[in-house]
Amino acid sequence: SKDEIPRKARLILNKLSLTKFDKLSDEFINCGIGRDIECLTGAVGLIVNYAQEQQHFSSMYAGLCLKLANTPMEGIDEGSKKGKKFKKILLERCQTEFETDTATKVKEATKDITNEEEIEYHANLIKKHYLGHMRFIGELYKGDLISIKIMLFCLPELLGENEDDTSNEVDEEKVECFSKLMTVIGSSLEQQSEAMKSVGKEDAAESLDDCWRTVEIMAGKRKQEKGPKVSNRMKFMLQDLLEMKEKGKLCL
Repeated sequence: SKDEIPRKARLILNKLSLTKFDKLSDEFINCGIGRDIECLTGAVGLIVNYAQEQQHFSSMYAGLCLKLANTPMEGIDEGSKKGKKFKKILLERCQTEFETDTATKVKEATKDITNEEEIEYHANLIKKHYLGHMRFIGELYKGDLISIKIMLFCLPELLGENEDDTSNEVDEEKVECFSKLMTVIGSSLEQQSEAMKSVGKEDAAESLDDCWRTVEIMAGKRKQEKGPKVSNRMKFMLQDLLEMKEKGKLCL
């Protein structure tokens, strides 16, 4: 029955691992999630949640999304447009997660809680999920499920470049997300933006350069320029990121 599909899908995801990926991903696809849009949307929500909770397996969940995008779904796909509906649902879910800030999520999760320790527990869990989500988005970009245009919308947002605040205060949690994300996609992003630049499309390279310039200011590499200030912990993290970039050690 339709009510059984989410339960079966969750049971399969609980067992999913790299060694059993081929077998269990087939089971996941065939457990009924392609029955209709509602079931498919629920399945996407499950995958995103698992990827957030288990960020060390983000590449595996991105691989599952790639397999789903390449799997024809009768009654959902329109003509020969295989995976189009799935990609649309996935993109909308990822965008919603990105645009809902952690403060709002913490407030909703703790609205009936008065114990300070419990509130802190939920806040830390939500922050962990946010980091996991950004790592997952990076893996989706590497799998060509998310475009460079979307990535270059997310990155400045994480660095606070699109905010009107002139106080030079930054959300260090988001800056940390940027750092984690760039360790996953930095090299791929650089290569694609340079390729676009070589054919006259310079917007991507310019946007990426702006991001790196902001990072250099935060990391204390451009002391003559005014910009956002961060803690020493964050400064050292960004210095490590810049060193990885200079040595060509960002992930491909």
